[in-house]
Amino acid sequence: MHWSKKNKGIVIFLIVIVAVVLLCLGDYGLRYYDTPKEETYDYVGSGMLVGLANPQFYQQVPVEIHAKKAHFIWKNQEDYIQGNVWLDGEKIFGDEETGFTTLFVKAEPSYSCITTTDGDTAGNMFLISKDLKTVLCGVKIEEEEFLLVVPAEDKATADGMIDNAAKQSQAFSWWLLEVYKDIIKDTVK
Repeated sequence: MHWSKKNKGIVIFLIVIVAVVLLCLGDYGLRYYDTPKEETYDYVGSGMLVGLANPQFYQQVPVEIHAKKAHFIWKNQEDYIQGNVWLDGEKIFGDEETGFTTLFVKAEPSYSCITTTDGDTAGNMFLISKDLKTVLCGVKIEEEEFLLVVPAEDKATADGMIDNAAKQSQAFSWWLLEVYKDIIKDTVK
């Protein structure tokens, strides 16, 4: 087959266009492979403060949660959420805007839970459902351990949310067990 100069020019032009498009797509893929899609999570309302040492204690409290959830489109890394929780206007996970960061790991299909033994903050556990509709926080106030349940309008709702989280999150169950062990040790002394 004999190629004319015009046909050769068109073929070379098309090859250059295809190469540029492929380079752009490759750059896009590489650039966004490690960049998550972020979603803002803001909750302003009320929650239920539940006493763990005194299970009869339930109190409605004002709560704010401001966080960002990161979702990796390529599923090359675990999704995560980071932010802070305000209870009665006070940050419970330190003074930083990002007081907690927790991963949504595959081993825990419904919840993400992080616990801390850092005694510098009132908050010592943060649990959130993947659908961002249930939040539980372990809070130590004046040496007494509480669970902040968000959103919960009454005792029955709070208890149901705690039971559901304990059944579905192994990390939360372990944290709850350790808290109850400490409470029992303190009462035996």
